[in-house]
Amino acid sequence: MYLQRLKQYSAWSPLAIRVLAGIIFIMTGYMKLSNIAGTTAQFIKWGIPLAGVAVWIVGIVELLGGIALIIGIGTRCAALLLGIVMLVASIVMISLNGLPGAMTPLFGFAAMFSVLFTGAGALSVEKRFCKNKDAATKATK
Repeated sequence: MYLQRLKQYSAWSPLAIRVLAGIIFIMTGYMKLSNIAGTTAQFIKWGIPLAGVAVWIVGIVELLGGIALIIGIGTRCAALLLGIVMLVASIVMISLNGLPGAMTPLFGFAAMFSVLFTGAGALSVEKRFCKNKDAATKATK
């Protein structure tokens, strides 16, 4: 009985994940891009190759990917790119600090994995303008 009542609110689940993750990614991307020198130094300390380039790539992916998640447009593409960033961050943190140091990026990876496979959900720009799967698929080709 209670599960049936909850089912009517299922459209809110992807929205909650998208908005919360989007806010976090916007914040972290902005922090990286607003302190390039400091973030580059940290990336070098962590042993990330081409740290100066990686900072820009990761910062831009996080900032623009976070915006895309919140708006609900291009969410699967954003989730794929952000998921790759989180997977790499998880591997780096595990190699440096063990599993406890990787909890946050692992959670980010799991959230992006979910968005990648579920899509933007009913409450999104994608759903509003791409009424059916065929139209959404044709729009991305």
